[in-house]
Amino acid sequence: MVAKNLRQFINIFLFIAEQTEVTIDELQPTVEYVVSVYAQGPNGESRPLVEKVVTNIDRPKGLAFTAVDVDSIKIAWESPQGHVTGYRVTYSTPEDGIQELFPAPDGEDDTVELHGLRPGSEYTVYIVALHNDLESLPLIGTQITAIPPPTNLKFIQVAPTSLTLTWTAPNVKLTGYRVRVNPKEKNGPLKEINLAPDSTSAVISGLMVATKYEVSIYALKDSLTSRPTQGVVNTLENVSAPRRARVTDVTERTITITWRTKTEAITGFQIDAVPAGGQNPVQRTISPDVRTYTITGLQPGTDYKIFIYALNENTRSSPAELDASTAIDAPSNLRFLTTTSNSLLISWQPPRAKITDYIIKYEQVGGPTRELLPHPHPGITEATITDLEPGTEYIIYITAVKNNQKSEPLIGRKKTDELPRLVTPPHPGKRVTEILDVPSVLENVPYLTNNPYDNGNGIPIPGSSGQQTILSNPGQQVIVEEFGSRTPTTPGTPGTPGTPGRAKPDREEQPVVVIRHPIQVPDVDKPSYHHTLLHKDNYTRPQEALSQTTISWTPYTDSSEYIISCQPVSAEEEPTEIKVPGVYSSATLTGLTRGATYNIIVEAVKNQRRHRVLEEMVTVGNDVAERLSPPTDDVCYDTFTGSFYSIGDEWERMSETGFKLWCQCLGLGSGHFRCDSSKWCHDNGMNYKIGEKWDRHGENGQVMSCTCLGNGKGEFKCDPHEATCYDDGKMYHVGEQWQKEYLGAICSCTCYGGQQGWRCDNCRRPGASDGSPSQTYSQREQQSINTQNIHCPIECFYPLHLHSDAQNRHGD
Repeated sequence: MVAKNLRQFINIFLFIAEQTEVTIDELQPTVEYVVSVYAQGPNGESRPLVEKVVTNIDRPKGLAFTAVDVDSIKIAWESPQGHVTGYRVTYSTPEDGIQELFPAPDGEDDTVELHGLRPGSEYTVYIVALHNDLESLPLIGTQITAIPPPTNLKFIQVAPTSLTLTWTAPNVKLTGYRVRVNPKEKNGPLKEINLAPDSTSAVISGLMVATKYEVSIYALKDSLTSRPTQGVVNTLENVSAPRRARVTDVTERTITITWRTKTEAITGFQIDAVPAGGQNPVQRTISPDVRTYTITGLQPGTDYKIFIYALNENTRSSPAELDASTAIDAPSNLRFLTTTSNSLLISWQPPRAKITDYIIKYEQVGGPTRELLPHPHPGITEATITDLEPGTEYIIYITAVKNNQKSEPLIGRKKTDELPRLVTPPHPGKRVTEILDVPSVLENVPYLTNNPYDNGNGIPIPGSSGQQTILSNPGQQVIVEEFGSRTPTTPGTPGTPGTPGRAKPDREEQPVVVIRHPIQVPDVDKPSYHHTLLHKDNYTRPQEALSQTTISWTPYTDSSEYIISCQPVSAEEEPTEIKVPGVYSSATLTGLTRGATYNIIVEAVKNQRRHRVLEEMVTVGNDVAERLSPPTDDVCYDTFTGSFYSIGDEWERMSETGFKLWCQCLGLGSGHFRCDSSKWCHDNGMNYKIGEKWDRHGENGQVMSCTCLGNGKGEFKCDPHEATCYDDGKMYHVGEQWQKEYLGAICSCTCYGGQQGWRCDNCRRPGASDGSPSQTYSQREQQSINTQNIHCPIECFYPLHLHSDAQNRHGD
């Protein structure tokens, strides 16, 4: 046998003639050998059988993983004997399958580095030596990549004997963390704790005061441990907590507290007032010489937990804790909506505080005090006081109550109406069975099931002359006024109802006669003649000489009686109130002053509660030709403008309360016209057309931009003003910057205006190093469509270490 390229000769000895194979050892890898086989006999050797053969390539040896990182592995091996032209390196994981290293190592290499690996994953590596087309057996090994350490270590709170730290978890599935806290410059115990894999914060207690510690955090995955993330921190000097803290005074918006301290060095106090719901806490930092402080800017009727800390530079003591509640603010804006001879209908604005009920007391001047029962619930802002004396002044006290707390009373005075002096039938001496007519078939008269003037609890809606509160716009009302300038009718002939859709009597009316003239027939040229009410026995004037006004209404189910109030608007007369049985649904009022305008109100009485079923403004017709010359056709006459209008004519006028009205003449045989405010928006005493814009100030002074929408309801919407921002009682313009204190940090704030509101960032605590990370929080004024009061909760009251950004909030 000859090694062709090595020029070697090898002698082979054969043992027996029957042998047909042999193994040749100790050859060189990747060497071409010439093998000659001779048969030998007594007569010598035969011609040789010659074959060329190349030995196979040997595999590499000594696989080693010399460096293992989170996403890389460095590999080394020993080259095999023989000639190697290159290597093929492959590696695999169950997640990613088999991958091959490119470019491949050449025959001279014995190390490679794998990159872009998955952290904490086990890799199987195959190394195959190549010689031209020959491949060795693979050299195989396994190795797990390292796991990344936690990052962004922060010490968010440091106390004399404890510290609180946070970190960011690595992007790999872990089985836990290990935290080690070791004193650096003095002897002391090592603190070590193991935490769950979902932990990102830890509290280490039992530390030594004023000691420097090295803190190390390791990520764990099964048997793997990451490199540590480390930080150094000093525990603080011990500061004693304030003592003997107590509350000395409370008001609706303030709480005054006092405390004492030990004789030791302090640089200030921090006071936190946190409401029960946790929203909008108040924080103040004050000077070290203060021992009594009034916390302002609080909400009425709110329970607060107050924390008082003593400060010494960056050291904060444990808190002294107090529980206190602000006082309840009183109701406001007491109004007397309806006054009768024996009752008062009142309304008020509720307090800001959350309350449990109201206490309403009333008394005559110098008389005993009585209480209205049952007490109104928190959602009620109206009440009717009954069983009063006519013509008597009463003092009303309204007190808000929250459990055992009471507000200061809201106080008002009002005099009840005098009793009417005469209500008489039209013809003395003539037998009249009833003074009012009633339909012959009461069942055919539609009953009022959805009364627009009644709020469902038996108390009339304030100012409800057809007005309806726009729910989407609290406080905005649509004023609807209907007028009928009726001409006199023959006695016993029913007048035309003044409002479309009202029930018309099924048969003739028997009029209710209100006598307003003396025995002597007054001169018609003297409309200002003083009118008095006389007893029916003194009435001798012919019926045809008096004015007649017919009204009708939809019956109110199960009412015991109706009260008809005639309140003069344009004449100096006393109001008149008439009670009629509950079976009637119409009446003719005779003897009202011609040319005068009356506000006629019909209220149904049911279970001692009044329910308003009709309110109508009526101008009584005047037949004096010398003073007015109306056309012969059905026309409308408006006493406010002093003009006549044909059916279908439209005009504008002002209501008694300052609303601008749009009117249209309907006629209906009685000179009836209707006015409403649906084409205008009314705000703070001003009227605005649909599409018109204006600026308004909210109750807290915030500037808003409002637009009149109309929508048939006088509706308008208010949005935060695009050019301003509002913070803590101050207004800022777009681009303007200011600083504010938040949880002991000083933040820089910028106004962006409108819906963007304002944003604060670069929040730093006093004394913090320049390299300390800053915090950010934002305030966005939420758009509140169709509302008059826009109030935005500050969304940044979270612990300072948490990033709070309201840019994506309340999309609410």
